[in-house]
Amino acid sequence: MSSKDKYLGFPLIVGHSKQEAFKSIKESFETRLSTWSAINLSQVGKGTMIKHVLNSIPVYQMGTFKLPDNLISQLTTIERKFFRGHKTNRGSNPIAWQNLCVFKDFGGLAFRDLEKLNLDLLTKLAWRICTESSHLMVQILSSKYFKTKDILHQNIEAKNCSFTWNGITKGLKIVQPNYFMEVNNGEDTKIWQDKWISGSCKGIKGSYENGVLSAEAGECMAVREALSWAKEKRLNHIHIEADAKLVIQSITGRNLLIQWENRNIIKEIKNLMSCFSSCIFRLLVELISSC
Repeated sequence: MSSKDKYLGFPLIVGHSKQEAFKSIKESFETRLSTWSAINLSQVGKGTMIKHVLNSIPVYQMGTFKLPDNLISQLTTIERKFFRGHKTNRGSNPIAWQNLCVFKDFGGLAFRDLEKLNLDLLTKLAWRICTESSHLMVQILSSKYFKTKDILHQNIEAKNCSFTWNGITKGLKIVQPNYFMEVNNGEDTKIWQDKWISGSCKGIKGSYENGVLSAEAGECMAVREALSWAKEKRLNHIHIEADAKLVIQSITGRNLLIQWENRNIIKEIKNLMSCFSSCIFRLLVELISSC
């Protein structure tokens, strides 16, 4: 088996030179263009050819490998020259190519940014690995790269790994900070690690996932962070349910009934309460007994 052997367009061996392993993609671009050079195409026709032919050539390989940046730059250059009718790097380019790669609603022509397309496809593959644990591909990869099978919460690094896994890790870096856990019955949800609050913020679980000194301190910190999050979101009406009776009484009453080291947190909570139109605290035990 040599480095030139391929299966379904994929190189079976990716050696030190990644440019050499994927040069067939560039050759496919040039072969297509050689058959179009004698055809008189309008700019609309050129745009159609780029979107539906050239952009689709590397998709299969992009779904598994992170193509070299130099190769992606060369492919983009070929598309740009074909669209603008330049045979050299000279010529007038009134609009930057990146501006043509945005949606038509935003003033572009909806060309695909090949670098972003590559990253999108790798992210899709990474998401499959996170969600389809029974798949044979996932079982093989997990036996080598994430034996705990808890890939969402691991700090994955691409060291001493295959070129394929190197690309997948780039997709994982997008999945990990942006996924959202649907709680359902809660059996598969890790409350201190999973993101179960929608939106980009970390919510009330953010800063204290490594534990605190006491349960009372933890309750005070959780309430303070919840109010800080609500203030950041500019919410007006707040209803918080907690299960520490002394904490609730200290917040809603005049007397501080908690340990002295947590009293400054209670003062911060009362200051935050003034930012809302209404802020109601209820003891969770009372709610359960009333149900």
